[in-house]
Amino acid sequence: FDAATLLRIAELRGEAMAELGSPTGAMLAVAAPWQQVQKILDGKAATIVGFNSPRQTVVAGDAGHVAEVAQAAESRGWRVTMLPVSRAFHTPLVAAAVPVLAEELANLTFAPLQRHVVSTILGESLCGGEDLRELLCRQVTSPVRFMAALMALPGSVDLLIEAGPGRVLSGLVGETVDLPVVSLDAGGDSLRGLLQGVGAAFALGAPVRHDDLA
Repeated sequence: FDAATLLRIAELRGEAMAELGSPTGAMLAVAAPWQQVQKILDGKAATIVGFNSPRQTVVAGDAGHVAEVAQAAESRGWRVTMLPVSRAFHTPLVAAAVPVLAEELANLTFAPLQRHVVSTILGESLCGGEDLRELLCRQVTSPVRFMAALMALPGSVDLLIEAGPGRVLSGLVGETVDLPVVSLDAGGDSLRGLLQGVGAAFALGAPVRHDDLA
């Protein structure tokens, strides 16, 4: 889809979430491998929703149960961070947003995939035959398989560029795979990230539209 459709999809997803009403659930980042975090979730209304890196796992679910997970993690000496969100994203607690999003996506134009795309929903490359609308809807209640997606990249990618605010994802990349990564830090006070990204891409042979840098 084109850039306008991309922005519209992001807007629609945000609107669908906002219409859920009162806050639902909580989210917690735990500085530990997901296999270890899984062991302290038994019997709790909380699940792993972010397989971020070998050192970071995100849990979401009922707010009270997530608080219990935080206590259990801290007792094991793991660093924990409650995420500043109003809902337990990527869980059934936000499932009511799916039909709203699906209805709106049906009105947008999607073309077949033209490039190699690795999905953090599936944790692997898309083959081109997937229903992208269905995949975007599934993303609402599915865990983010960021680590698996990164591990599918070596051999097909020369450079990763984090196109967003901050440098969080770049840090997760460094914990998972040996690939060069540049953060644009969009919205920050400096153009350093943008210029580094352009320079790195140019050094690897990508065409650069110099007039756009003026």
